[in-house]
Amino acid sequence: MISRLLELAVKARWAVIALVVLVAGVGAYNLMRLPIDAVPDITNRQVQINTLAPQFGPADIERLEGSSNAFLEKPFSAAQFVKAVQSLAP
Repeated sequence: MISRLLELAVKARWAVIALVVLVAGVGAYNLMRLPIDAVPDITNRQVQINTLAPQFGPADIERLEGSSNAFLEKPFSAAQFVKAVQSLAP
């Protein structure tokens, strides 16, 4: 079986060369179309929620921070694939 295949390849060497050039051309074409990032994004996904409350002073914000953050944190921490929930107040 292999000897017959080798014999055919030797007899029709131009067909073998044309087939190799065709496969190499298709490979080069697809390589040029392949999207590659020079620097892949390896950061984790984050969501930032900014809330404004100009009617409240700093003392009111500090007092309300616990209850408002809990109000926002509870639904987000129950979401699928959430690893951590963190709150920051200025």
